[in-house]
Amino acid sequence: MVAEAKIKKKKIHQVKNRQRERALLIKRIKKKRKKRKIKIQTKRMKKKIIVKNNHRKKKNQNLKP
Repeated sequence: MVAEAKIKKKKIHQVKNRQRERALLIKRIKKKRKKRKIKIQTKRMKKKIIVKNNHRKKKNQNLKP
């Protein structure tokens, strides 16, 4: 029973650490460029951080004749 509880605790800490890292990453991206849109997709426990740069898209559209 004690071993199971320890494993459970370890897993909870792993998840919390992952969440903390993700939050720091998002903060860093936001600070660097506010032009980018940040989307966070949730898939079960995994979260993907998608950074969209709309600024570039607009530039490319202007190049077309």
